[in-house]
Amino acid sequence: MGNPRSDLSACRMTGALLALASLGLASCSLEGTLDVPGELNRFDPVSSYPAVAAAAGPGAHLVKLEARFVREDGTQDLEASYIGHSAVNTYRFLRPSGKREDPSVPIGARAPVAPFELVEVTIQKPHYVSQSINGQEPQKKKHRGMALGVRSSADSKDSIAAPGCSFAKLWAVAKQHRAPAGSVAAITYDASGYELRIDGTDVLLRFDGSCGLRTEGKRPGEKPPG
Repeated sequence: MGNPRSDLSACRMTGALLALASLGLASCSLEGTLDVPGELNRFDPVSSYPAVAAAAGPGAHLVKLEARFVREDGTQDLEASYIGHSAVNTYRFLRPSGKREDPSVPIGARAPVAPFELVEVTIQKPHYVSQSINGQEPQKKKHRGMALGVRSSADSKDSIAAPGCSFAKLWAVAKQHRAPAGSVAAITYDASGYELRIDGTDVLLRFDGSCGLRTEGKRPGEKPPG
C-alpha cells in the first residue's frame, strides 16, 4: 500500500507540470488567434457561424460574410494546396463600443470616441509565423486559424440575420446554371442577399435572403472572361 502523503505530493507535482505545459502551449500561440471551430478539411462557414459569432463578442451583429473556395457540398478544405495561408472566410460584425471619453482630459482636448466597433473574424489554415517583439530574437508562434481584428467605426451599417441558406443549396442551383463540376465558388452574404460566383467562368448568381434565385449574369460593366 502506497504512502498517502507521497501520492498526494506526486499528484500535485503532476498537476503543476501539466499547468506549466499548458502555459507553454498558450505562449506559443499567436495573440489574437483561436482554434478553427470546425473540421479543417470540411469546414462549413454556415454551420460554424454560431461559434464565430460568439468569438466576436456580446452585442455583435453580422454585417457581411465572404467565403472563398466553397465546394459543391458547401464546405471548404482549409488545407488544400491551392489556398495557401490567406484568409478563406471573413465575417464582419458591428458591436457597440466599450470605450468611453476620459473625463480627466478637458473638453476640447479629448479624442473623439466612435460609437461602434467593427469586428473582423477571419478563418484560414493554421500555420506558424515568426514574431519579434521590441527587437528581440524572433520566436515561432502558431496562428491557430481563427483571428480577430477590431477597429473603431462611426458607421452603424446594416445588420443582417445569421446566414440561413446552406451553401450546398446555393451550389445545387449553380449546377443547373453551367457551374463546372469540381470547381470552387466565392460566396458573399450581406444586406442584399447572397451572391455566388466562380472565377474564370461566367457563372454569377444572386439569391435573396430566403435562398431564392433572383438574377443570373455578370456585374454591370464586367467583361466576360477571355
